[in-house]
Amino acid sequence: MFIREVGLSGTVQTLAMSVAVNIIYTIAVLVATLSLDRFGRRAYILVSWAAATVLTLALAFVDEGNVVLMFALITLSTIPIQIMAVALFPMSVEPFPTLYRATAQGLSSASGKIGGFIASLVFPVALAGLGWTSLSIALAVLMAAGLVVGLLLKFPDPRGAELRHEGTASTG
Repeated sequence: MFIREVGLSGTVQTLAMSVAVNIIYTIAVLVATLSLDRFGRRAYILVSWAAATVLTLALAFVDEGNVVLMFALITLSTIPIQIMAVALFPMSVEPFPTLYRATAQGLSSASGKIGGFIASLVFPVALAGLGWTSLSIALAVLMAAGLVVGLLLKFPDPRGAELRHEGTASTG
């Protein structure tokens, strides 16, 4: 139904749209990866988080019948999340000594998958109970609270340091 509402029909057009969105994600991730050490992980995380929060809040004010704008905002809001993941993924292991990094990375990946699973169960129920506008506002408020926590937490910025030197302070 959604595909027809945005003017696409058929498998080829649907696949083309999916490829286009993933090309955009790939370009965003490549740019973020190549410039991560220049700007710092914390800056990338906070700016990306703020952008995703604003775009999620904007979704609350889109009429549910305006499928094209809704799709565009959802796609746009996921780009900063993709960029944020580029910075968060290494940050999940850098504070740990080399010996424990693989375990930390595994736990980080597993927790992300569990969160995605829980979200896929909760989102339809929340959407049915709250409606699009209230759910979008609730998600934006939750994201804003996370942004505040991110501003308050002060993780060391390993900008320019080699990974093998990170986490060695905790081993003494």
